[in-house]
Amino acid sequence: MGVDADSISRKVILMSALFRFLTASPWNWIPCLLVYWLIWPGLMFLVAAIFESRAVYLGKGQSRMFFPGDFFLGVWIITFMVMDARYPVQLDWAFTPTYWLIVAAVFIVVMIGVRIPDSSRYPVRSANSPTKLTHDFIGYFLSPFLISGFGVPQLVYPFVNFDHLKLTWKLWALVFGCFAVFLGLIIYDCSNPPTKIDMLRRHPDDWKPIWRK
Repeated sequence: MGVDADSISRKVILMSALFRFLTASPWNWIPCLLVYWLIWPGLMFLVAAIFESRAVYLGKGQSRMFFPGDFFLGVWIITFMVMDARYPVQLDWAFTPTYWLIVAAVFIVVMIGVRIPDSSRYPVRSANSPTKLTHDFIGYFLSPFLISGFGVPQLVYPFVNFDHLKLTWKLWALVFGCFAVFLGLIIYDCSNPPTKIDMLRRHPDDWKPIWRK
């Protein structure tokens, strides 16, 4: 099957429009970040309400990598988009369809590899609940896919042109600052393993959609 040239063209136009928006004002990253937060982790709250007839549990025993950790994913993604918009890299392979396909393939494998042992910790119905499936797709695939897709060219390019790092260092400081906080949340979660009750609070096994209440 050949690559749809029209589809690629539309995606390039949409990306160019987004980059133009990000460079039009030094504050235009804020609405972009808010939109991403509405998508994630906002989507989790919507899925829980509609498909599981519940509110997302945020109390003791909830994963801190999820809340507030997942808010940092949006910061990383928008920061890398700002980098790419303001300081584009001069790499032939960056942002080509082949590059994005490779990134997608890598994270499909990663998602499957991470989900199998993670899901085994839950009862079967919890592991396949709408919120768990949504969380795993966004958290193990989509967000890392976007972070790597936009961030890897920016990470590689200073090795080709060190002056590029002089332009982007403030944005990289934000990226690594958020990473330090997220790492702290990972350490916290690892130091406070969830109980069976905690696991069921995160993803209940008695879920049902609101139309079956």
